[in-house]
Amino acid sequence: MRKGLTGAGYPASVLSLTMAFGALMAALLLAGCGSKQRPPTPSEEGKAIMARIGDVERQKLVAEAFDTKSADRRRLGILQLYQEDWGRQEPCLSAYALLAQDKEPIVRAAAIVAVVESRNPAYIHVLLDALDRDKEAEYIRVDAAEGLRKVVAPTAVEPLIRHAKSDPSLDVRLRCIRALVHYPQKNVLDALLVCVGDEEFGIRFTARRTLTSLTGEDAVYDVNLWSQTLSSKSDPFVHPAAAHSGRWSLWGT
Repeated sequence: MRKGLTGAGYPASVLSLTMAFGALMAALLLAGCGSKQRPPTPSEEGKAIMARIGDVERQKLVAEAFDTKSADRRRLGILQLYQEDWGRQEPCLSAYALLAQDKEPIVRAAAIVAVVESRNPAYIHVLLDALDRDKEAEYIRVDAAEGLRKVVAPTAVEPLIRHAKSDPSLDVRLRCIRALVHYPQKNVLDALLVCVGDEEFGIRFTARRTLTSLTGEDAVYDVNLWSQTLSSKSDPFVHPAAAHSGRWSLWGT
C-alpha cells in the first residue's frame, strides 16, 4: 500500500476529514435533541398568562410561547396555541398582543397570524400597530394587511385608506384596498377613486374590483365616469357588498 493511503485506497487526509465531519454532525444532532428536551423558561409575562390557565398541559404550551431563550421555540409555541379552540380566546389573545411586540420578527409574525385567526375585532389594534410600525420586516406588514380582510372594525378605516393610497409596499397597498370592501363609506369610495387613477396597474385593477363589489357598478378605469355614476345615486352601495360575478377583463372590453 502506498504511503498516505488507507486500506480502502483513499488518502488518509480525506478519511480523517470525513470522520471529523461525521463527529461534528453527531454532536449537532445530540445538541439539538438536548435543546428540545430542555424545559421552557417563560418570561414574567408568560407566567402571568399561565396563572390564568388552570390546565397543566395548556400551561406548557403558553410556556413555550414565552420561552426567553429561543425565538424559534416562541414561534412554534404560538403556532401550536392558536390551532386550539381555547388558544383563540382569552387569555391567549392577551398573550398574542404581547408577543406581537417581540424583538424577533419571526415571533411577531406568528403572533400576527394568531390574532388574525382569532377573528376578534377587539384585537384589531395589534394588526394596525404592525401595519404602521413594523418597518423591519415587510412580510409582517403584508400579513397584517391581509389579516384586516378577516378582522373588521371601524377603527381600521382610516389606516386602511392611508396605506392603500401611499404605502411604500405594493403588496401592502393591494391588501389594504381589498380590505376596504368591508366599509361602505363615502371616504372609502373617494380613496378607491384615487387608487383607480394610480400609475400602478395592479393598484388600478384591485381598486376597480373593490369599487364594483361595493357598488355593483363598473366604470373600468375612468375616474370621471366613476364619479359621475356614484354621485348620481343617493345610496351608491350594494348591501351587502358582493363579489363580482362573471369573468373579469383587465382592460374593460
